[in-house]
Amino acid sequence: MRALDLCVRGAAPLLLLLVCLFVAVQVVKSEMVVSKIGEARRVEAKLSFTFISVHTIKSRELEYLLTGQPRYLDRVERDRAQVSVNFADLRRQYARDPDQFARLVTFQANAEDLLGTMSQAVSDFQTGDAEGVRDWLSSPAFVRLMSDNSIGSGDLLKVERTRISSLQDQRTHAIACALMGVFALVVGLACYAAFRLALMSRHVRHQRLTLRTLERAKASAEEARTAAEEASRAKSDFLASVSHELRTPLNAILGFSELINFQMLGPLGHARYGEYAADIHKSGRHLLDLVNDILDLSRVSAGKAELRESTFAVADLIAESLALLGVQAVSHVTLEKDIAPELPALHADFRMIKQSLLNLLSNTAKFTPEGGRVTIGARWKSGEGLFLSVADTGIGMSARDVEKALSPFGQVDSKIARRHNGVGLGLPIARAHAELHGGSLTVESREGHGTRVTLLLPEARLAPGSLAIAS
Repeated sequence: MRALDLCVRGAAPLLLLLVCLFVAVQVVKSEMVVSKIGEARRVEAKLSFTFISVHTIKSRELEYLLTGQPRYLDRVERDRAQVSVNFADLRRQYARDPDQFARLVTFQANAEDLLGTMSQAVSDFQTGDAEGVRDWLSSPAFVRLMSDNSIGSGDLLKVERTRISSLQDQRTHAIACALMGVFALVVGLACYAAFRLALMSRHVRHQRLTLRTLERAKASAEEARTAAEEASRAKSDFLASVSHELRTPLNAILGFSELINFQMLGPLGHARYGEYAADIHKSGRHLLDLVNDILDLSRVSAGKAELRESTFAVADLIAESLALLGVQAVSHVTLEKDIAPELPALHADFRMIKQSLLNLLSNTAKFTPEGGRVTIGARWKSGEGLFLSVADTGIGMSARDVEKALSPFGQVDSKIARRHNGVGLGLPIARAHAELHGGSLTVESREGHGTRVTLLLPEARLAPGSLAIAS
């Protein structure tokens, strides 16, 4: 049954297409025949009009010859001119039909002979030979001239009417064929629909069972998705709540440890207490940074991060980021700058972009060995935006390590990485901040050849006035 269904599916459209083409051909053929009928009717009408015009001219000139009243000659010249135009049109119409063209030549010769003879009779009548003109009008030669003209036009009209009748038969046949094709098309569609319905009825029970199975699976998947969303929301709320709860005691620890370290209330009595207080302050600062990172990431994940936009220079952004990084962080490497001149100003969240750039610089400094090189770059490209990059000659990463480093809490397993503190949030936060601004973050790295991280901010983030100056 399946093989039969495949055969019908393949053959039915082809057969239906052929029937449609047949119907279309018959309709086009009918339209062409209708056009030819219209043309033949126009030729027939022109022949009849020409014949009537010739005999009208003859009748008016006969009335003049019999009555002598000049009013019968008022329209004769105009009618003669129209007859000449009609004969010229008919010659063009019959140029491709030798038989009809020969009949037209005969008809035209007879008509011109008659009109010329009548014109000569009028001229003779006007010069005073009225008796001779009347004798000629009653002669057998004039009667024969009239008969030849009538026979010539009659043959032309008879052929045209025969042609019109034949064309009408062709049109009727074409319409009948088209109707037969439409009937065949309707019957074919009905048979095909009946076959498909019969085939589909065999699978109704199976489809119902499948539908019920899919509905159960969908319900299970929906429950799992809802549970996952609730778990994710609970995780984000928990992280935000815990982060807020941790920041208060951490700020107290930082404050009191700094107060003890600087001995603001008096000497401690032992130098080691100051060192311990400094260690407490350093550890507390590191823990507060981790809490802030977790809080930022949880805000982005929960969709609660808001941009506080302002317009600022790229040079100020880089200078402040380097100042916060500190000389000690990059003392073991060579720091270079590759900043293009006349960069346009940015309209973005200064704190977020600064934090992202600081995270990139901090990661680069941590994972670049002694004597390495770190390069911070900035350039812009019309139609794309501003590129902020941080490149190093450090340990590099494999493609798998890059994917891991971009995931939250992902840490690359290496000897250098294990020597430094961190929970693997620098790159994820930088990427999240870039995407909040409509940009992106890309990582290019090779093991043993260093890493380049590029932060792209779209052209929409460039201040319009400064963009025109930079261009």
